[in-house]
Amino acid sequence: MKNHHMRTSTQFFVGAVIIVLGILFLLDNLGIMDARYVIRLWPVLLIILGVLKIIQSRSSSSWIIGAILVFSGPFGPWTVWTSSILTCINGGPSC
Repeated sequence: MKNHHMRTSTQFFVGAVIIVLGILFLLDNLGIMDARYVIRLWPVLLIILGVLKIIQSRSSSSWIIGAILVFSGPFGPWTVWTSSILTCINGGPSC
């Protein structure tokens, strides 16, 4: 029964992420907002997931996974990748 609940919450999360990305790109295409600036902040999602994992942890391994997510948000290699991609999108010289 616990496995079914975990699978359902994972499916809900993935579905919510896809919907949010779709809305983000729709608003970008309509000229209402610029998606580049929002996409820059996606590591914050890792921090939020890590904090939620720590709050819901019932074992030390869950707490460790949560801590890894929290610290990988601002310090992960994707912060450099995101910066490079946005520079290329903006027509920067490093492309």
